Amino acid sequence: MLLTSAQAALDITLELTRTEQWSVGIGIGAVPLPYGTNVRATSGRAFLAARDAIDRAKKSPAKCAVESDPASALARDIEPLLELLILLRNRRTANGWELYDLLSTGITQADAAERLGISPQSASQRALVAGLRTEEDAVRALANLLDRAHSGVVTDNALSAEKGTS
Repeated sequence: MLLTSAQAALDITLELTRTEQWSVGIGIGAVPLPYGTNVRATSGRAFLAARDAIDRAKKSPAKCAVESDPASALARDIEPLLELLILLRNRRTANGWELYDLLSTGITQADAAERLGISPQSASQRALVAGLRTEEDAVRALANLLDRAHSGVVTDNALSAEKGTS
């Protein structure tokens, strides 16, 4: 897929890697205008970088890799941070995911606790163990880094993400 938003690329990457059934490659690079009528009809450096990334992602513990064309030190720095975040999420328990899913709808932690039939203190403990605040901060930082890597490498704003089965 072709995306112009680093946040969207990160959100999709995290959603796909949550299942632990997909390998995801994020490619950062130029995509010539005009875009094709569909992703397969479009070409450019972002797609080449994504293909290289997907090959590496299949061998990665987090099943994710980031590549830029031309090569960028910032993009190389993003990958291990993204891997840490994915590995943190992979360790989350079913209870942690249950709270995460409720909070992702926009409700408060107190409301989530009520829906789960647990005390607000138990919800706070569950959020701490699940690393929810750490994830929130990491996602914000990674989206900013992806934006910076993208704007430093690309003039035609596009990110490409490829996915493949493990």
